[in-house]
Amino acid sequence: MAESSREPEAVASDAARLEQLRRELDERTRRADERDRAADQRERRLCEAGAAGSGDVLRQSHQALERAHEALKRAREGIDRLDAGLSREEAECQREDAEVQREISRSKRESGNSE
Repeated sequence: MAESSREPEAVASDAARLEQLRRELDERTRRADERDRAADQRERRLCEAGAAGSGDVLRQSHQALERAHEALKRAREGIDRLDAGLSREEAECQREDAEVQREISRSKRESGNSE
């Protein structure tokens, strides 16, 4: 009954105000949805960039590892060459040593014979 006693202008004014509030709410909801979509897109781009960045870091790490492996391989080859060279020099020293020992023995024999 309270509504029936209200003035038609007041009812029309309240209805207009409710319509205005509904439009404002719709506009705010639309803007909030746009912000949410924009935030989702930014997050997705950041995740994609992060994944791509991780891929770049992983690729660079892999390349550095390959370069280190190649350097290690070259170093091992160099060590093998040095080792082979040392082995040859050691064999040569042993031959020279044996020759010196034979000379010493011959010299001792000769000096023993001359006494």
